[in-house]
Amino acid sequence: MNKDLLQKNIISLLGLESLPEEKKIQLLEKLTDLVFKRTIIKVMELLSEADQEELGKLIDAGDSEKTNAFIAEKVPNFEEIMNKEIISVKEEMAEEVEKIE
Repeated sequence: MNKDLLQKNIISLLGLESLPEEKKIQLLEKLTDLVFKRTIIKVMELLSEADQEELGKLIDAGDSEKTNAFIAEKVPNFEEIMNKEIISVKEEMAEEVEKIE
């Protein structure tokens, strides 16, 4: 796993430091949502059908504490899965920026 990329600020990585603060926040929110969705897809693949249903209910209820506790119990390597998705999104975004430049 690329620990350097994991730690690197996505705004800096993409060369978007000059964006207005509001735009940076919007971008970070969208990227966070993307990482969350991709991570949940990976997690769902590891769960039984009953656990998938339960996780879906917890997510729909919006109770992040219960959702996090459920995931921690059922998916002990959740942090690793999430970190891989963060790195993957950062790599994909950096590649797209390179194509534009």
